[in-house]
Amino acid sequence: MYWEKGDIIQGEQRSKAIRFKQNIILFIFAATVIGIFASFYIDFVTGAAVSIGGFLIGLVLKRKKTALVLLFLFLSFSRAYYFEASKGQIKDARNFGIPVKEQSVTEYEFLFQSELDFIRGIPAKVIGERGAYVAGVMFGDKSNLDGDITIAFRKAGISHILAVSGLHAGIIMGALCFVFKKVKRKIRLPILYIFLIMLVILSGFSPSVLRAGLMMAIFLFADTFGYRYNLLNSLCLAGTIILLAVPYTLFDVGFLLSFSATLGIALFYPYIYYRLKGFGKYIGGSISMYTACQITSLPIIICVFKEISVLGLLGNLFAVPIVSFALVSGMIGLALYPLGLSYYPFSFSASFMEIIEYIAGAIGRISFSAVSIGAVPVIIVALYYGLIFFMCGFTFNDRKFIYTSLGAVMVFMGLWGLMVL
Repeated sequence: MYWEKGDIIQGEQRSKAIRFKQNIILFIFAATVIGIFASFYIDFVTGAAVSIGGFLIGLVLKRKKTALVLLFLFLSFSRAYYFEASKGQIKDARNFGIPVKEQSVTEYEFLFQSELDFIRGIPAKVIGERGAYVAGVMFGDKSNLDGDITIAFRKAGISHILAVSGLHAGIIMGALCFVFKKVKRKIRLPILYIFLIMLVILSGFSPSVLRAGLMMAIFLFADTFGYRYNLLNSLCLAGTIILLAVPYTLFDVGFLLSFSATLGIALFYPYIYYRLKGFGKYIGGSISMYTACQITSLPIIICVFKEISVLGLLGNLFAVPIVSFALVSGMIGLALYPLGLSYYPFSFSASFMEIIEYIAGAIGRISFSAVSIGAVPVIIVALYYGLIFFMCGFTFNDRKFIYTSLGAVMVFMGLWGLMVL
């Protein structure tokens, strides 16, 4: 989990250093999220006065960490406030009861989308109708897939396979790291960064892939130069960068699911896997990964899709290994397209996806494979997450974590009250 440069920090000092840095980045990320939420319910003058006033008081009292957190609160609040005025709100905000403004498409965005549509249509040009499978797994393009297929994937709990996500980015970058493993690290780093940037562009700057890309970039840098890498720190840093750049990404379903699932891995995976490692590396690891992701992403899934996949673990155990081959084959086909040698790689990718479709269909036909659930109030979701982080505070024996979780829930309840009124 960690790589250190030298051996300067030892024992308890190292533990305190890790905890200190985690708290700072966690607080900054929490302030960023609260600032974006607050921009909907507080006018700019009031919000700016509170956050800047708190920042100045923190400086006067020599509370540097407090001042830094409140400064980020102001930055995120201001960014979200003016972003709303100039850009409008993203469509997924509807899922959270937030009014939506229509956004105009610039000429650059239109041209960029046209180029993406051309690339996404390449598999269909090469192998015909079966190219829809390849486009689905590579680009998350479900437009040419039969509706029954997407429903079967959702009931089997593997719909994330048909959405460009961190899973896809991890598989592709893992394959590239294997290919370039013999190359010197300092030469390999810029090469992998180029591929990483290309992957983010091909995804259409999907928030989930952007999150995965930033975290991967941090990991590669830490691994190359021998620095310590921490998954939770990296996640919060990536989230802060994305939200400051485009505040309303906070209401993008893909971002929320990707971030919450990764948060579950960072917080719970090591503890669950430690207790299940007797089941073997793959089975124990898969169960631990799925459970950790579900703990933190389940409320969002319920709020957005109103449905829970009961047999999702079974679907992921069989499908995830196969999708790795489908995705890598598809990327090889895309790379060989200019040479006219992409038919067989695309065909292999489509064949693997047909196997996954068969698995999804078999699971989806089971009567209890998925359970429909009614609407869940957002306040219940906030209390659920507050309870999770409150329990994490006791697990980590960190009082600041406990206080932060309680404070975040109280702030959210206050904002919720303002919205209801």
